[in-house]
Amino acid sequence: MLSILPQILFLAPFTPFLLRIAIGITFAYSAWKLGAQADIRHRLVAFVSAAVCVLILAGAWTQAAALVGFCVTLVWLAFPSTRTLPLSTTLLILVMNVCLVISGAGLFALDLPL
Repeated sequence: MLSILPQILFLAPFTPFLLRIAIGITFAYSAWKLGAQADIRHRLVAFVSAAVCVLILAGAWTQAAALVGFCVTLVWLAFPSTRTLPLSTTLLILVMNVCLVISGAGLFALDLPL
């Protein structure tokens, strides 16, 4: 299929990198907000969110981290008290994690393409 703007097709490898940045910022925000609460369940979700944030931002084990991020996002959906973002943003992060599992780490990552 022909592209309307073929001049910008060279930017396609940057797509997973931008997904990683957006997901990482979201998980960092969630870890920050949940870590301030006293409940042990919230702190556990905050710890896992922080670990996912670091791995995804660094691009290390990106697909595995995105899979764990997918599970954390499902926890956010199942238990609304752990959700620090609106439902629409949570669903968007869920889809972005799936895209990152499928596409891989992209540019500027510590992962090596197989």
